[in-house]
Amino acid sequence: MAVNSFQKRVQCDAPQTIAELAPNVLYRVPLCGDEAVRRALRNAYAEFCRGSSCYSSVLTCPIEEGVTDYPILPRFGGYVDSVRRVWTDFFTMREGVDYFVVDGDPVLVRLASAPVDLSGNEPKMRVLMVEQPMDGAENAPQWIIDRYGAAFVSGALAELYAMQGMPWYRPDVAVQERRRFDDAVHGAKMRSLACANAGSGRASALDTSNYIL
Repeated sequence: MAVNSFQKRVQCDAPQTIAELAPNVLYRVPLCGDEAVRRALRNAYAEFCRGSSCYSSVLTCPIEEGVTDYPILPRFGGYVDSVRRVWTDFFTMREGVDYFVVDGDPVLVRLASAPVDLSGNEPKMRVLMVEQPMDGAENAPQWIIDRYGAAFVSGALAELYAMQGMPWYRPDVAVQERRRFDDAVHGAKMRSLACANAGSGRASALDTSNYIL
């Protein structure tokens, strides 16, 4: 099978790290150690991504005669959590009828039947997938830090301020920061769902963060 975009790791941005947000947390909890702050940021980052599905992207590749299996690789250094939609230039495919998602490393989109006699046409398949960061990951594209960094800080502060017995324990502020974090997760999830519903088979192959305003 020819190499296609499903089989290539696409570097959308130079990797950055959420650790660069640590100063925004440390000045609020000056007695807290660096490692506790970084752990809280990692936890907030992972929870935000799980709750919002903010790492949604569209992958594309040519459909080939006789080929049913198309591997999907993550774009942002994490793992493929789910496949939301599969479509061609002409119609939206139905999961369980036209294609199946096969868990594994890598995840596969498996067509129900092998394409035959494409007669020189070059049909393309597009897949809307959701990626999640690896456990304990700190690397993130710059756009995710720019867009949601304030939410990661709020999530980290909510965790730290809720630590009973610590000098920075402030449950009232923890509730406020948690509310800010949850609101940001909800907003990002709504944007992600809007992107999923917007896929019409005419979308270009690109990172759907470009759709999220």
